[in-house]
Amino acid sequence: MGLLLFASCQEWDVDRAEAALQPLSEDSYTSQLNGDDLVWTWSGNNGTSTQVNVYNNGSFAGSETVTGNSYTFTPAYTNVNYTFVFKQTDGTNYSSGVVKKYLREGATQISGISMSQVDKVGGYDATVTWMSNWQYANAVPTKQFRSANSLPRDIELFKDVDGEYYISTTPSPELVALRGKEVKYGQFSVHKKTISMKLPLNADGLYEILADINNSNITNVVLSNADGDRVLMTYNSAKHTFGMDRRRSGLVDFSSDFPSATVAPTSATKHQTLRMFIDRSSIEIFDGDGRFVMTNLVFPRSPFTTISFQSNGRSKINNLKVWNIKY
Repeated sequence: MGLLLFASCQEWDVDRAEAALQPLSEDSYTSQLNGDDLVWTWSGNNGTSTQVNVYNNGSFAGSETVTGNSYTFTPAYTNVNYTFVFKQTDGTNYSSGVVKKYLREGATQISGISMSQVDKVGGYDATVTWMSNWQYANAVPTKQFRSANSLPRDIELFKDVDGEYYISTTPSPELVALRGKEVKYGQFSVHKKTISMKLPLNADGLYEILADINNSNITNVVLSNADGDRVLMTYNSAKHTFGMDRRRSGLVDFSSDFPSATVAPTSATKHQTLRMFIDRSSIEIFDGDGRFVMTNLVFPRSPFTTISFQSNGRSKINNLKVWNIKY
């Protein structure tokens, strides 16, 4: 469950009354995800109460006034753009709003850990996350172990077209060293008829796939195997979303929470570069510029051996490359 957190201070709320109290500083508010509970805490309210207004994908979703120094929002669903507006109030007067944005993407990514690359010249911090979910972490159908870490990733800020700053996530550059033999599938057009291609059999189900997509509307990408297991990934350039559906991905009946489809926002463009990492029990998808990342556990009965493309209009795959991952 990857998270995206950004803070700013502005007048952005349904309550447009003139501010008579001083707001707390942006740094006063911190959050922590506990299961599906998003807990906000703060300090320095000096005897005033705090009004918390919540917005769900831009729509007002509710308001609550708390007297202490914490507020719990539950459940915090994946792939919803939440905005929290905090205002100090004495019951009559209000401060201006402090805005916190929160986005929890994907179904199986949580608890990021930063690792300093101190042995590198001008070193940087890489981040790994726990690749599971408390909804089903104790029930996944594995024997030797339960839970793994995600791929290491680099975290940076970028300014989007709306003028606000967000977090970008890209695979750490050292991962290129894991690439084995490269297979090029070239350039081709995609229409309503499905185009299927065999993945390299010597990869043992471990792949890095790079796909450069020019999309007129919706492009579907499917990973499948001979057992009928499949994962459907959908890039919708009209709605600016990327989705992953694992409801038919193999073993899914060990938890009612596991069969799911998740959706994340993407950049407002018809061009999308997808960098996909597939192993025997997980799929991680990165946008080429790091604007989104989605991680999902999957438990196919055998490794995925085929990649397929289909479009409801006309799409073009400018470049498709596959590498086996060395281990």
